[in-house]
Amino acid sequence: MGSEDEARFRDRIVIGEVPDSIENPRQYRAMVDDTASQVVEKLELAPALAKTGRVLQVRGQNNKYGAYGVTAARRSVAASARVQLPLGPLANSIELAYNKVVPHAGRSCSFHQEGDMSQANAAAGVDYQLMNPWKRMMRGLADSTRRLPFDRRKMFITEDGTWSYLGDQPYREFAILESQGHKTLFAEMMYRLTNDARYFAGMGFDTLMMTEYDLLRRGALPFAYLLGVGASADAWFNDERRIRVIVESFRHACEASRAALLTGDSPALPYLVKPSAPSLPVPDAAVFFGSGIGIIAPPERMVRDRGIDQGSQIIGVASQGYHTNGSSPIIRNLPTLSEGLLHVLPDNRCLGEHLLVPTPSYADLVEALIKECEIFAIKPLTGDGAAKMARDRAPWQFTYRIRRWPAPTAFWSFLRAWLADCGVTTKDFYETFNAGIGMVFIVPERMVDRALAVGRRIGHELMHLGHVEYGPRRVILEHESGVELAPSGE
Repeated sequence: MGSEDEARFRDRIVIGEVPDSIENPRQYRAMVDDTASQVVEKLELAPALAKTGRVLQVRGQNNKYGAYGVTAARRSVAASARVQLPLGPLANSIELAYNKVVPHAGRSCSFHQEGDMSQANAAAGVDYQLMNPWKRMMRGLADSTRRLPFDRRKMFITEDGTWSYLGDQPYREFAILESQGHKTLFAEMMYRLTNDARYFAGMGFDTLMMTEYDLLRRGALPFAYLLGVGASADAWFNDERRIRVIVESFRHACEASRAALLTGDSPALPYLVKPSAPSLPVPDAAVFFGSGIGIIAPPERMVRDRGIDQGSQIIGVASQGYHTNGSSPIIRNLPTLSEGLLHVLPDNRCLGEHLLVPTPSYADLVEALIKECEIFAIKPLTGDGAAKMARDRAPWQFTYRIRRWPAPTAFWSFLRAWLADCGVTTKDFYETFNAGIGMVFIVPERMVDRALAVGRRIGHELMHLGHVEYGPRRVILEHESGVELAPSGE
């Protein structure tokens, strides 16, 4: 390509207009896709795309649906030209940029597939060629989940990770950061013991639901996640059986939350992340963490722990296992079980299977409750276990008196008896684990029957647990002979 041709490609191409009368995002995206194909054809760019190290990317901007980008050719072109094309009524600015090509074909998602890296990096334990299978799969996952928030929460997610709210009312956004904790070690150990990768099928839920719960606590419905996975070795990302199950788990978790995976980072950290639990001797593992962004529309639906008073009622939704909080005492005491994670419980399932039950999404339940009921407070029983319901922002102190609790399952009965033999008291147990209740809702007394009915309709088992009264900030478990729990810091 000569100097004149190179100069021709220095600027951006701007074409036509995307009218606001476009009826839906699908029609809008189809228009941009079609435009990309026409540009390649009309400018006869195919030879240049085949010769150089750049990629054609078309980006559309519309007042109603925001930005949208599509890679028109995965080979190359040098830079850009400024040209007006007779492509019909297209203007609110579609831009075509010829971006420098990288093997991830112009995607803005940060799960970048790396090209040739230095031999020094690979020799030091960070070989990007081993990590690329994971990054390719996660980029595909991010692409496939962008449509999910638009289904109900009216958030349109673009290819470059930006978003636009298409609703007709005021709104607020809320963000949170959370991690999964040690639960991944149980999956790694079961994989090593059984050679069965299905034990990773809950990793996506266990990571994203911890973020979802803290969003829901304020009444924010998730529409986007950002993911971080730091592994102890580059080869961890190259185990195709493991990573396929994990990627599918994140896909199902996004679908359950109706939220898109926007972007993420996945470094190999051989000098920082090292599994070291003697009871779980696995060679490699990964740390999972994520950030979530939620929408509150209208802003008046934000849950602020206001309105709680004497006589407020406590409703709980059943958990599915221990979720992710409480892994540390289990890991510490695991050597007391001769068969470890393969110890069989009375229901003929081993302990490892019970510990790896995926954490459920409560997004649909909370969405329905905040629309149909008056909710004073939403409290996930994560850190601090059941004691967490006494943590509130009220200007005065309340006691949360619990009269009923779900009957223990085979898992909870075993876990409590086993840890009791290891010196864990009833008080410690309830201050560590959710013990069968995943989230509680504080509501006015007049809303109890309505909230229980909403739960039945959505498909969640809700239970009327007790009430709030004036007194020291604590939880009193009447079904446990009056055991008192205090949140951390009290």
